[in-house]
Amino acid sequence: MPRPPAKEVPRWRRGKDIDPLLSAGRLSGRDAEQIARAYARIAPQQTAGTKAEVNDTLARTGAWRWRRHTAPFIWIACLLLGAYGLRLTAHPFAYAMIASVVVPALMFWGTRHLSPYAAHTSAAWGVITSVWLPSLASLGFSPPLPGLLALNWAVCAALWVRHYRWRPHAPEQPAPEPAGDEVTWARLTAERKWNAHLGTAGKLGGGGRRYPIQCDGIKTTIGTVLAASENIAGAWHKPMTEAYAERDPLGITSRGYLTILGRESLMTVREWTRTGMDPQTGLAVIGRYADGSDARVKFYTPRFGTKHALISGTTGSGKSELLHLLIFVALVTGWFVPIVLDPQEGQSLPFWRDRVLYAAGVDECHRMLRGLHAGMLGRSRYLSGLRWDDEGIAMRGMPFFDYELTGLPMPLIIFDEAHMALKGTTKQERGIVEDVVEIGRLGRKTGTALWLATHIPGLTDLGGEQALRDMLRGGNVVSMRTANRVGGPMLGLEKDPSEIPKFFADGKETYGLGYCAGPDNRPDAPMRSDLVPKAMRLQVPPVPVLDDRFLEAMDAAMGTQGVLLPSGEVPQPAEPDGEAPEGRRCVDAVWQVLSDAGKPMERGEIIKWVSELVTTGWGREEPFTIRSITTALKTLTDSGKITKDPNRAVYQAAER
Repeated sequence: MPRPPAKEVPRWRRGKDIDPLLSAGRLSGRDAEQIARAYARIAPQQTAGTKAEVNDTLARTGAWRWRRHTAPFIWIACLLLGAYGLRLTAHPFAYAMIASVVVPALMFWGTRHLSPYAAHTSAAWGVITSVWLPSLASLGFSPPLPGLLALNWAVCAALWVRHYRWRPHAPEQPAPEPAGDEVTWARLTAERKWNAHLGTAGKLGGGGRRYPIQCDGIKTTIGTVLAASENIAGAWHKPMTEAYAERDPLGITSRGYLTILGRESLMTVREWTRTGMDPQTGLAVIGRYADGSDARVKFYTPRFGTKHALISGTTGSGKSELLHLLIFVALVTGWFVPIVLDPQEGQSLPFWRDRVLYAAGVDECHRMLRGLHAGMLGRSRYLSGLRWDDEGIAMRGMPFFDYELTGLPMPLIIFDEAHMALKGTTKQERGIVEDVVEIGRLGRKTGTALWLATHIPGLTDLGGEQALRDMLRGGNVVSMRTANRVGGPMLGLEKDPSEIPKFFADGKETYGLGYCAGPDNRPDAPMRSDLVPKAMRLQVPPVPVLDDRFLEAMDAAMGTQGVLLPSGEVPQPAEPDGEAPEGRRCVDAVWQVLSDAGKPMERGEIIKWVSELVTTGWGREEPFTIRSITTALKTLTDSGKITKDPNRAVYQAAER
């Protein structure tokens, strides 16, 4: 039978066996070095031949137990010998000064590869050496220098020995690094069976990073990834506001982005910067995304018209605060006239009730919408015959709205709690629905914007009008936290707003947290709306006034004495008849027109004849404003000189 092959013995074991050497206890330096090299050859992947690995192996053998503690003694010995040698030279102080520069530099250069503590301690010893060398070389070893030197050395040696202890400690094992984002993504894609990979990360503030996602576009699209928002957040053990995916802003369905934040960036509320709309782009900042970039909405497009908006969210999600911010943005811009419709009897935005045009309750909302609809149609008639210059070409009729060309203020209708008035069950509610739909369809070309807020953007809460929801979604969509999962698809969002948590990690409510489908094209990135500083409540910007043509059409359609003007102070243009003499005031002109007519007259007819009287008969350069004529009618009615029909805006002189 053939002999079994002899087991090959490694060369390093042919001389001495390791086990007997280790069992012998203490080892000589030569034996210890031999064992250390043997260990280095056995596990080359763990011991790459560096000094640190050899020292760790030597520590296991028990050899060179005090090797690190000899450093302070070597240093003090070299310092004394050097100082003694320099003192024997012809010019001890001069040579010592040169040595005080060279020796520390050599100490720093020779120990720069050691551990941070050893390198820093060596540098400190070099500084001390640069002081003691000239002192000992020039003054010698006479008292009290030896005592001071011993005290100084004892402190340094004690700190050194305290750090390395009396017994060599086991080398510190580095903490295992957490799995990288690529590894986590690979596990997620394998579990979900996605064909998508991550690109190179981009750094964000606070330790965050942003990866481009590249899908194959056949088996996997970015919509497939967005549908698993909870899985993405769970894979990184973070809330959905810290780990999320979103589409590419360019709209390429095979690409997107994965954002991983190092901390919760939306937990702190950011104050509004007190800036209005950009007149060139029509964009306004209303908040910030989780990665710190601004979240914007579009109010207006030059030579196009205004933009509508649909705002959704459950109770306490932050809708009213957002509407509050939008009104301030409109006022700071100076082009928009906020008009608040509040079916909840004025409780939604009470701060603005005495400052802007405000309708409280369903009845007032109905009348205001009827007036706004009439004012919009009246402006359409005016713009259809407007003559304007289009870069040298004379044009008649404007098929769009542009503020620079017309100079007309733009009504911004804020319709809060709209579901209360859009049920469509009664005749009045059906009338409200019809007016709202018409404003949504025709408002853009007349400079009228409709910003509607409701809890659930379902057809039931929008009067059953699919067209209304589609028109509002065509502008801006802002969704705060919702109470059910049906809100996202109704708003055209792929992310589910109902998954937004109610509270942050610190226990604070997440009001203002949501998604914004606006001009930034980032409907899948979480955002939080800004908060209006409380100081702004004491510094309300001036409230613009609608043009007389719009107000006249509103008042005629509403059938009341004047539109629902706020009861508080609203800045108005200066009246030209402020110092008019007796007989030439606005109230005199109104009385003369009614007394000469001798019959009932509608308010619009009175305004027309008063304007003709004062401009042709009295020679005034400008007619009285509608506000002045309305005030004069009220004054004459209160004094009993004229009477008013209780059902219509019709007046008649009580006496000749």
